[in-house]
Amino acid sequence: MKINHILMAILSILVIIVFVLYFVINLRTIELDKKINEFKHLQDSLHNIGSFQNNSILPTIPNNATQQAPVDNPYKNAEIKSEIIKTQGNTYGYDIILNGSVFIHQPNIPGLPGNKGFSSIDKAEKVADFVINKIRNNIMPPSITMDELNKLNVLK
Repeated sequence: MKINHILMAILSILVIIVFVLYFVINLRTIELDKKINEFKHLQDSLHNIGSFQNNSILPTIPNNATQQAPVDNPYKNAEIKSEIIKTQGNTYGYDIILNGSVFIHQPNIPGLPGNKGFSSIDKAEKVADFVINKIRNNIMPPSITMDELNKLNVLK
């Protein structure tokens, strides 16, 4: 009789172990699926950044781009504008206003060390317009590279 109780206890423990393993494996699979979807979204975003038409610096979506699943663009119809701000040392920066609130406050040249702003209002406006275009196309974060700054001709 005692052996039956012991065998039943062992069997119960084994059932619990199998259930826990099954649960952990399913949880890992769900997490892996989420990571795969995040990677696909990031891959699509990077693919959209990589194409420029007519030697333009403004990002465009390539004609041959295919997406696995459509991504909603929350900025497509948003109210986005820029305001040029005067910064230290007689230089200029910009604020990006999204739906009436400051979304980006950029008092200096992005990507460069220090606090130096743009040397003219026109240069600050050019970069602010470029950033707005990135936001409008859901390229987030709308960071600026040194190559983009050089192509915009705003560093001289």
